[in-house]
Amino acid sequence: MTSYLAPLVDFLGTHPGLAIGVVFLISLLEALFVVGLFMPSTVVLVGAGALIGSGTLSFWPIFLFTTLGAVVGDFMSYWIGHTYRERLKSIWPFSRYTFLIDSGQAFFARHGAKSIFIARFLPAIKSIVPGIAGMMGMNVKTFSIINTISAFAWAIVHLAPGIIAGRGLSRYWQANPRLVTLMALVLVGLLAFWYLTKLVLILILPRLNRLREHIISRGDQSQNRALRFAISILKNETGLVASMTWSIAIVGLLLGFVSILLNVLFDPQLSAADSAISSFVQSLRNSTADSIMVFVTMMGDSRVLTVLSLALIVWILFHRHWKIATSVTLAIASATLFVPLVKTLVHRARPTSLYTGAESFSFPSGHATHSAVIFGIIAVLLAHNLTMRVRLSVYFAALALIGSVALSRVYVGAHWPSDVLAGVMFGLSIVAALAFFLRNRTLHLQSPLMSAMLCFVFLAALAINYNQNAVKWTKAYAYRPIALSVPFDEWINGGWKTLPDRRVTFEGDSGEKLDIQTAVPIVELKTRLSQLGWNEDTFSPFSRFLETTLPSSRPLSDRATLARYNEGQAPVVVMTKAPANASAQRSVLRLWSTINQIGNQVDAEPDTTPIMVGSISTETLEPLAFGFAEIESMPRSEPVSILLPSLGTGTALTRKMTPTGTLLIYQRKDSQ
Repeated sequence: MTSYLAPLVDFLGTHPGLAIGVVFLISLLEALFVVGLFMPSTVVLVGAGALIGSGTLSFWPIFLFTTLGAVVGDFMSYWIGHTYRERLKSIWPFSRYTFLIDSGQAFFARHGAKSIFIARFLPAIKSIVPGIAGMMGMNVKTFSIINTISAFAWAIVHLAPGIIAGRGLSRYWQANPRLVTLMALVLVGLLAFWYLTKLVLILILPRLNRLREHIISRGDQSQNRALRFAISILKNETGLVASMTWSIAIVGLLLGFVSILLNVLFDPQLSAADSAISSFVQSLRNSTADSIMVFVTMMGDSRVLTVLSLALIVWILFHRHWKIATSVTLAIASATLFVPLVKTLVHRARPTSLYTGAESFSFPSGHATHSAVIFGIIAVLLAHNLTMRVRLSVYFAALALIGSVALSRVYVGAHWPSDVLAGVMFGLSIVAALAFFLRNRTLHLQSPLMSAMLCFVFLAALAINYNQNAVKWTKAYAYRPIALSVPFDEWINGGWKTLPDRRVTFEGDSGEKLDIQTAVPIVELKTRLSQLGWNEDTFSPFSRFLETTLPSSRPLSDRATLARYNEGQAPVVVMTKAPANASAQRSVLRLWSTINQIGNQVDAEPDTTPIMVGSISTETLEPLAFGFAEIESMPRSEPVSILLPSLGTGTALTRKMTPTGTLLIYQRKDSQ
């Protein structure tokens, strides 16, 4: 990921004052009364720590200004609370968050002065408690001491993980850049998921609950039968909300599964999207991540899940929940029978040929389905008697485990993405059905002991399975890029027709026509194009994202080209050329490598040069306002034969225009 972030890293390295200002401002706003609820401080500070770890920024200035920002922000919150006291609840925007102020007052009353330190690490109330301390008249000297100490600890906790990650990424980048890219993508995804979850739990759910209570209070005295029925739903009388929630989940998940199934059977676009996404994931593979993903995928092996499910059923029987044990057994058995039946009926080929019998078919993924069923059932049973907040945490943990197994199946090339998505949906529909059955029941399963027992059984079964089969599956799932040898004459005399003639997007849609095919080595091709006035686009993916997403006043010649993928693969050659009479317009040549490579040339030594396919598109600037513009793609007006009239002098390059308008470019010896 270091190369992806290179422009940003270089910029901050030469402008450290800006980085210091950013961390100070974020730390201050994060501690500011109510405002801090909306600040992604963790994301920013982990990123700053990563830059420290990579050597781009110095530790002490970032650490001191992060701490200073946290201290100043808490003091400002304290001052706001001390100045306005109880009037604060009637002042906008604080009046909109009185429920948070009430919870902060309850927390401060329960923990006293130490709540200043504790709250610093609790997302829900960390920006509330300092203001509450001011409202309730806490001594300013005591507050200052605790505030400063907690700010130091908070800064260390937030910067340290990023420093460790940044140091590791910088060290591993040269040896294994694809691993760093994969790790960085996972880290960014986890941080984004954490931030969105925080917003839902802290802001959205409490506000929905307040709205529910308001509607109940307004309509409780109504005599309208329909309204009273709606009020009874909002009151959750007889567990009606839970019943409706699980019913909607069952129907929605089953409809999702059926929708994917129908698209697999009748829509070739889904297969194209599957291929594109799988190809992109395979491009990120590396030996270290392979080892991790093989371990993760073995969590979903039948050997592990069978032992885990038996332990679960025995535990339920031991506590004499006969009906629940029967329901769990039926749920697991239904998934066990359903998967091979659908595999045989759908008859969809896997990306790999490792399996035999019904397992040689791909749809749906057995690992994903069974993991969703068993991990989901365990989560429902463990969370059944817990509070809503803790219950959601258990559900999220189970979903993370299920998602990891599902992702691993795509990573190791055992399934298409739609296979695992359908498997997860069907598995979770079974879990939702069991949750519906349990909604009004009281369970006495001793959840702490049950979770400890299941964790021990799961880890023991996984350890045994990994010890016995890790070498076998590591070899079986090893990445083997496909390469097809094509004789030179065969390609020139009609084999070009078998190559893709349209770009395929991640959605499976068809993009622009691929009307260029070439077997010229990349270095040679770039040299020839440079002689004709073409310039290579050397922007990193991160810079490309910024350049093409954000409006800019820079000229088109100084901006990155639009990102374009073909079947999940980035182009191996991107070059631009601006017409002499159009400064706000340019031609963009993109070439993607294919699995086909020249096996032999006439009167030449055998060659392994891959055949590349590509196109030339036109990009222009679309004016916005105040001199800013954004990049837009438009159909080109000239045929490819005119845009590429020749490829320079020297060793002869032969051009051939096919009847369909595809330009073939290949290399011959001078003697030919």
